[in-house]
Amino acid sequence: MAPRNRQTAYEQYFGKQLPTMLFLDEINFDTVLAALRQRSDVTSVNTLSEPDGMWVGLIEDIILKRPSKYLENTLSKDKYYMRAVLAGIVPQPEFLALVDIASALAFVQAHAKVILKPRRDDSASGVQVLDVNMQSLAAIQTQLTTILASSPDGYMLETFNPYPHMCTVDGYAIDGQITRFIVHEYVTPILASLQAKQALVTRTAHFYSRNDTSMLAKIFTLTQTIISTLNSCDKVMPFHLELFYDDSGNLAFCELGKRFGGGGILELIVAETGVDIAQEYWLRQNGDVISDEGPVQLQPTQIVAWYKKFAQAGYLTTMPTSYLPSLPWVSAFYPMVQVDTQTQASQSITDLLFKLRFTAADEATFSQHLNDIDEYAQQYRWI
Repeated sequence: MAPRNRQTAYEQYFGKQLPTMLFLDEINFDTVLAALRQRSDVTSVNTLSEPDGMWVGLIEDIILKRPSKYLENTLSKDKYYMRAVLAGIVPQPEFLALVDIASALAFVQAHAKVILKPRRDDSASGVQVLDVNMQSLAAIQTQLTTILASSPDGYMLETFNPYPHMCTVDGYAIDGQITRFIVHEYVTPILASLQAKQALVTRTAHFYSRNDTSMLAKIFTLTQTIISTLNSCDKVMPFHLELFYDDSGNLAFCELGKRFGGGGILELIVAETGVDIAQEYWLRQNGDVISDEGPVQLQPTQIVAWYKKFAQAGYLTTMPTSYLPSLPWVSAFYPMVQVDTQTQASQSITDLLFKLRFTAADEATFSQHLNDIDEYAQQYRWI
């Protein structure tokens, strides 16, 4: 395999003895993987290019279907590799590894609004929006140049997803088959909440209270497809997926972690269903038998949510004096900042002013509780 812009040089050098070659517009992980997936005669994948040795090795394991814990862990951590492996299999954004400025600028210009994100970070850390309608191309070029210089293989670009809603899927699979499955949603998507310094509210998905079995089935099927593609050797695999969706039921894959959701999702699951999937996971890892297998798709019996308030920059002078945190429907409250202290604007979803967990029997009660907490949060004052 060689770059297409070198095809003439190869033909002139080899003449009639030109070996069987495949010329690609670009030589990188996703283009080579996509090309080799079209063939059935691959017996090994090698390179003499030292900088490319690691991803070429990953491609050989993928093409030859070799069980590899390193490969599996890499695909669930590096978002660029993850996207490349799932390309053409599930709906997802278009993407590009940030490796040179020219191709990155062309990608930004082609799509106008894109996401710049670290390939191997989590909790929305380091995620930025590049928008040619809000920034000059020169400013974007400077931004990309600075990032590329400091982290040559650490970032990627992807198109901005237009779907307005975001949900999470947690559970675990045994031998590649989903064994526990439950869905939560964000009242406002993570990036939008963080940028607007709104509260991030993670809650029991409304699909359950509205008995939307069709949407739950679509999410389950998409999740199983992703697990089947990425899981090569783990007998018991935990997963935490984030998906975008719209009001018509269309879904798009955001990303996956080979873990359970952070931010208290495990506590939500226990409160909703009485099932501790983390405990089950470790028991199964140890070879223990789970006495009560229970349903694959867990069914919540109430609405449970985390309300997480981001901090702003300034000197915190006033905190709420309301008794709200002691109300019976508030099951946990953790203030993160003390009065008369200097605070910085939150940069990730783990950088909080306070977090609060609450329950509700139905959607109307949930909305009322959410309004009460919003009013409580507005009583914080900075100078």
